[in-house]
Amino acid sequence: MTWRFACALTLIVLVGCGRPDSPAPIARKRQPANSGQNNRPVATIESLTFALQHSIQNENNEAALKFAELALGLEPDNISMLLLSAQLAQNLGMTRLKAGGDRETAGEFLIRSADFMRRIQKTGSKLNDLEKEFMCLTYYHEVCAQASKDDLEKAMAALIDAVEVGFKDYRLVESNADLADLRKTQEYQDYFGARREEDLRRRLAIANEKLAGQQSFEFDFDLVSTNGNSIKLADYKGKVLIVDFWGTWCPPCLKEIPHFVELLKNHQEAGLEIVGINYERGDATKFKDNINDFAKEFGVTYPCLLGDEVTRKRVKGLNSFPTTLFIDPSGKVRLMVKGYHPYDHLEAIVLALLAEAGDSPDN
Repeated sequence: MTWRFACALTLIVLVGCGRPDSPAPIARKRQPANSGQNNRPVATIESLTFALQHSIQNENNEAALKFAELALGLEPDNISMLLLSAQLAQNLGMTRLKAGGDRETAGEFLIRSADFMRRIQKTGSKLNDLEKEFMCLTYYHEVCAQASKDDLEKAMAALIDAVEVGFKDYRLVESNADLADLRKTQEYQDYFGARREEDLRRRLAIANEKLAGQQSFEFDFDLVSTNGNSIKLADYKGKVLIVDFWGTWCPPCLKEIPHFVELLKNHQEAGLEIVGINYERGDATKFKDNINDFAKEFGVTYPCLLGDEVTRKRVKGLNSFPTTLFIDPSGKVRLMVKGYHPYDHLEAIVLALLAEAGDSPDN
């Protein structure tokens, strides 16, 4: 969940525009003097929104959440206010966790955040992609909060809710130490195991379709690594090879490199290898130490090679970074992808090529 989305949600409510499908704010008037209620002013959406805005400006999110909940008492199905309430509760919970605060209180805020999103679901309101992503996040954080309370039944229910609305980061669930007890339950193993297998089949089908849809082409390189070693494509004959064209100046490249590190860790024994061909802005030989420092910081375990124009020109259409080549054991490029891609997307292509290599008569 990004802070940009938090700001967007806040702006939606505070400027009073609302979502297209949310009820328009309705003003509540003062009670008549003879109403028998001491002529006390009754809160309106406008007055609560003003108080909410003031609280946010003063960085008092707890007060802002209280005013948002009061506003929901007037308009329970106001989608904009529900989204903002969910975001405020989410921020309050995550801020406490990151600061090492009271985990129990943090967990209660995260559970409240998920409850607001469930209320949106019940309205049948259509969410955009960013809002769906946030919903997945709130449900996943509720899983963690319920598990920390040892309420594995509610944690499992929240996990099912997350998966049903599109959560697919199965690796995150299986690597989270706080969910160890949940993973031991039979319900988790039956439900989540089946969902993961289903998702893997889907990803493999997409990967195989991509591999079949691109014509393979020849490629070669013979370059020097940042450690002074001469490395060429022929060294990887019989292996599935990823060649990553990247630069330390390229944010999407840096975001993707941890995926390559993890891919090699998980699939090297099965026959995967990776090389990075680096293109800096200037003479790459002058940046060897910087590249090596970066590789050490990010735990890069594969060779980083100093790219040249000869190699670059061998890849038609190599005009952006990162560009990634997937090469089969015969040395042919089977797929070229540009830009950042999530781990699961990259892994599916690797698994498809490894499976293909395993079915080869030469193996």
